[in-house]
Amino acid sequence: ETSLTADVEIFSATDGKIAVRLEGASCRKVDPDAGGARDEGAQCLYSIDWSAVETDGGSGEGQIIVVSPRGEELGKLLGLGKDRCSVMASVKDALDAIAEEGCAAIVLDASGSDVDALESALLLTQGVFSLGGDAPQVIFATSGATPAEASAETHDPTHAGVWGFARSARLENPDV
Repeated sequence: ETSLTADVEIFSATDGKIAVRLEGASCRKVDPDAGGARDEGAQCLYSIDWSAVETDGGSGEGQIIVVSPRGEELGKLLGLGKDRCSVMASVKDALDAIAEEGCAAIVLDASGSDVDALESALLLTQGVFSLGGDAPQVIFATSGATPAEASAETHDPTHAGVWGFARSARLENPDV
């Protein structure tokens, strides 16, 4: 198998400054004789292992705030009981509710545009981090950003940025 790992810099044609820098980019040669239909997942450089997790259906303790334009639908999808789930229309409303009453967890519905989802994730994370030790658990709900099986039909990278943001935020503050 032929592979290459390199650092790549792409310069802007208009001003000559670096536009993109890829560090440790890895490439593999594809077998041109493989023929037939291409399996989308066959050439991946990584794999994702999923395992089923049982949920308690919301029987734990504490209120859960869901920030979602879909209303109670997301709470139902997550198996949260109505008695524990409060739906808020905006991150600001949710942060105000946390400051007044507190909560066990806050779920951000990342549906919508990628920029809006990232902005909401940033505002929510900054607000929760500012609470310090009283911070609730933060959960970002996405769909299709990291599929169980890689294929063009199931992969929707629109919210992959939220996953990257969540990973970075988790490294900075693992207690939230």
